[in-house]
Amino acid sequence: MWFTSSWGIRIEQFRFMDIKDWCLKLFIGKVVPNHNSSFNEFLLFASLCVEAIWIECNLISHDNGDTCVVTIIHSLSMQLQNYRQVLSSDHDHDQLNIHPTCWLPPPPPWIKINVDVAIRNDVAIATAVARDDQGTVLDAYTSVVQLTYPLVIEVAAMLLGIHLTREQYWPKKVIESDCMQLVNM
Repeated sequence: MWFTSSWGIRIEQFRFMDIKDWCLKLFIGKVVPNHNSSFNEFLLFASLCVEAIWIECNLISHDNGDTCVVTIIHSLSMQLQNYRQVLSSDHDHDQLNIHPTCWLPPPPPWIKINVDVAIRNDVAIATAVARDDQGTVLDAYTSVVQLTYPLVIEVAAMLLGIHLTREQYWPKKVIESDCMQLVNM
């Protein structure tokens, strides 16, 4: 994962005592100078790598499975792209209204269809769940997708949500996804 980054940093060029020492040197700018214009993006990439490693360790220790490295790299690349897109948008970042992650109901009489994906090994699951303004689950579809490219799977989940809305007669509906790249298409 690390060698897929655009910084070309070789870890053997640095000596770290432990993870605490690595984090300290990373944040104070010993790995990439903190005055470098790409320092914040580098920190983001490093954080995403650490998260990917942590998730993979949990998968191995709890599920007795492991994920294809190519899948992890694709997922890491997509996450970095999504963050870059948000960070480079025209928002005033100090004025962004940040809320805790939680499901928000649609106004009555709307129906909200949430779509999402989960990727494991060489297979992915796409899901669409329809709820009313009270949070009652009205219907749900799940599909196994034999692909591991995150954006393609997100599109499959969106199509699953669209299929769900066509199967039911809901005059007012909205589909919600957490994939910024897909939503902005």
